[in-house]
Formats: sequence, structure tokens, C-alpha cells
Amino acid sequence: MQLGQVNPQRLSSVTQQLCQEFGQPNHGLDPFSIRRLESGGLIRFGARGVDFTAFELQSEERIRWQVQRSRRTLARLCREPLPILAYPDERPSPRVQQVVQRCGVQAALAADGGWLTHRSNRLALPRIAIAQPIAHSPGRLFDYLLGKL
Repeated sequence: MQLGQVNPQRLSSVTQQLCQEFGQPNHGLDPFSIRRLESGGLIRFGARGVDFTAFELQSEERIRWQVQRSRRTLARLCREPLPILAYPDERPSPRVQQVVQRCGVQAALAADGGWLTHRSNRLALPRIAIAQPIAHSPGRLFDYLLGKL
């Protein structure tokens, strides 16, 4: 989430350079890992967009492209991709929510943390970011989530 505050062009440039230097694909997980994690049954994937650029800064056409391309890519990689989207924005505006909805997204997660309630907007649902060290240990995850109550 801290990376979302970095200049998107700078972040993209550094990412590309590091991926080339280490011979890695230019995304967080390679296709093999995505398929392996999904087939394990514990993890399912939903769309996020193609890059780290906040949707608020983009035209409607560019947002549509980001959402549609991300969903198409997931459909090729996953047997059962989730019909949801995780915004790169903390609080997506009504304009962004409408564009995403027109792309066929049923529900979307905003980067603004919190708990789900019956009043939650299905196109800007709260989420709690959980880092790998916490997610790796069920005990630490429980303690972390308990502390968020």
C-alpha cells in the first residue's frame, strides 16, 4: 500500500529495470505460481488492474482497459477467478466505481481498511491489508485481526 503513494511512472521504471536485471517476469507472480496457488485451494485471485497507477488519475477509457485486460489475463491463468476487483485507490470516487461496474465487476475492494458491514458499498468494500509475515502464521494472523476489532 505504501507503493501506491510513489510516482507510478517511477515505480514502473524501477520495476522493469529490476525484472530485467534478475531475469524475472514483470509482475508479482509468474503464471506457474498463480496456477499452483489456485489449485492448492486456499487462494483465489481477483483482478487489480495492469499497473500500480491509481484509477482516479486515469481516463474512463484507460480504466476500462486496465480492468478488462486484468480480468482477461486472470481468466487465462485461473480456473475460477473471483468476480471482484481490488482498486489501486484508497477511496475510489463514484466516477471510478461506475466505470468499474460497467466493466461487469460485481464487487470491488478499496484500499481503505475496515470491516464489512451491511451498509458497505459493494463497489468500495473495505479490506485489511495483511503482509506475508503475518499471513504465514495463523497465530500472528489471529492476533493481528483481533487487534483490528
